[in-house]
Amino acid sequence: MYISEQWAYALPSREGVPPEAIRAMVEEWDRRNLGVHSMMLLRHDRVIAESWWAPYRRDEPHMLNSLTKSFTSTAIGFAVQDGLLTVEDPVVSFFPEKAALPDEHMKEMRVKHLLTMSTGHEPANADFIFHYADPVQAFLESEVAKTPGSRFVYNTGATYMLSAIISRVTGKSALDYLQEKLFDPLDIHGITWEHCPQGNALGGVGLSMKTDDIAKLGLFLLHEGNWRGRQLLNAEWVRTATAKHISNDASTQTPWLDSADEESGAESTAAPTDWNQGYGYQFWRCVPKHVYRGDGAFGQYCIVMPDQNAVMAITSGCSDMQAVLNVIWNTLLPAMSDSPLPDDPAAQEALEQTLASRRIAPPVPQAVPGTLPGTRYQMAENGAGIAEIEFAFGDRRDTLIFRTANGEFCVPAGHGEWAVQHLNVQTPRTFPFRPDTPYGDIACAGAWTAANVYELKMVCTRSAYVRTLRFTFVGGRLTLEYDQNVACAPEGITLHGFLR
Repeated sequence: MYISEQWAYALPSREGVPPEAIRAMVEEWDRRNLGVHSMMLLRHDRVIAESWWAPYRRDEPHMLNSLTKSFTSTAIGFAVQDGLLTVEDPVVSFFPEKAALPDEHMKEMRVKHLLTMSTGHEPANADFIFHYADPVQAFLESEVAKTPGSRFVYNTGATYMLSAIISRVTGKSALDYLQEKLFDPLDIHGITWEHCPQGNALGGVGLSMKTDDIAKLGLFLLHEGNWRGRQLLNAEWVRTATAKHISNDASTQTPWLDSADEESGAESTAAPTDWNQGYGYQFWRCVPKHVYRGDGAFGQYCIVMPDQNAVMAITSGCSDMQAVLNVIWNTLLPAMSDSPLPDDPAAQEALEQTLASRRIAPPVPQAVPGTLPGTRYQMAENGAGIAEIEFAFGDRRDTLIFRTANGEFCVPAGHGEWAVQHLNVQTPRTFPFRPDTPYGDIACAGAWTAANVYELKMVCTRSAYVRTLRFTFVGGRLTLEYDQNVACAPEGITLHGFLR
C-alpha cells in the first residue's frame, strides 16, 4: 500500500468501517460502469481507503468542473472574515463604473444571492456572460426577470461574479488569494485555475487539483475551518455556507433545471435526490441527514459526513452522478459503526487487492487484420481540422500521427496496456485534442476489434474524458468514428479519408 507523508493512515475496521463494505462500494461502482477513477475515504482524520483507476494517477491534477464553485465560496468566506465585504453588499456596489443603468432587480441583488444561485435570472440567461469580452459588464447589464432570492436557478455566471468581486476587493485573483489563505496552509500546490481575459479566475469552473487536495478541503470543512489545530476560517462561516439557504428542484442530469416549485419557494415535491435537498453557499445538501457536498460535472465530489466524522473525495467520468452517490448511501453509510470493529485480516487483504487492481480496461483484441492497411490517409475536408492520419502498427505498440494546420500530434498506443504521452496542445481546437483537455498526459491503447476495424481508446488523465476512435479500413478508404464517455453537449463525429 502507498502511504503518503501528508496523511495519517488506519485500518478501516479500527475506525468502525468494515473493509468488506468499502470493497462492495468500489466493486458496485465498477459493476455498474459508473466511471469512478479515483477515491479517498477518510474517517477520524485518517485515510482508511484510497484508489486510482489506472491510468489515472495520484500525482496528477484533475479538472474539478463545478466543484470549483465550493472553493470560490470559501474565498468569499475569507474575504468576509478579513472585513473586505459582507454577504448583504449590493453586487453593483463593487463595480460602479460598469453599472451605470442597472435594472431594478439588479440593484436589489446582494452577494448572498450570488452565493445561493438565487439571482433572479432565467435559466437561459444564467451563463451567457462568458460569450462577452467583459463578463462583468455583461452580467451587470443583463435582464433579471425575478426578484433576487425568490428561487434557485443554477448559474455559473453568478459564481464568476463572486470571483470578480474577490479580485476587486483583494487586488488579487481568487487563485492567488486562496493560495495565501487556504492552499498554502493545507499544503496544496501545483494547481491551476483558468482565467478570463480580465484576469479573473472563472470562479464556477476551471480549477484543477489532485484528489488528495479535494480530500483536504473536505477535512477542513469537517472541522469547520480548522486545519490541524489552526483556525483558518471562522467556524460560523463554514456552518452557514454549508447549510440550506434555498429550496431547489433539479434533476440529476440537469442541475440547472428550474420548476414551479422553485419559483414559489415551496419544498420540492419531486422524488428525493441529492439535487433537491436544498442549496447553500455553493454547496449542495444531500439525502442522508446532515451530509453535504461540493460537486462538479461528471462526478467530481467532495463529500462531508459530519455525523460519521468522515470525508470522501472522488473524481470520475460519470453520466449518472446520482448513481455514484446512491452506492455510497446504500453500501457504505449504513455499515459505519461508532466503535472500532474486530480486525479481519482476510477481508482487509481482499479490500487492498481490490483497491490496488482498479483500472480502466484497454480495448480488447477480437480479431487480427488479414492484411495491414496502408499507412497514410488523406482526410476529406472536415471541421475537426485533420488533414492526414498516418499509422504505424507494431507487435507491442502502435503509433498514430494526426497532421493538421496547427501541427503534428504523435500518439503511441499500447497493446493491452496504456501508453502515456505528454500532451501540449497550444491551439484552441485540434481534434481529437479538444479545448476541454488540459495540458498534461494522455494514455492510449489500441486493438483490432474486427479484421478491418482498429479501435483507439484515449484517456485524458487530467479530466473526466475517455475518448474512443474507431478506424474502419475498406478498399483504400478510411472512416473514423469518434465518441466520448461524457459530454455537456451531444458528441459523435464521423470523418472520411482515402489512401495516399
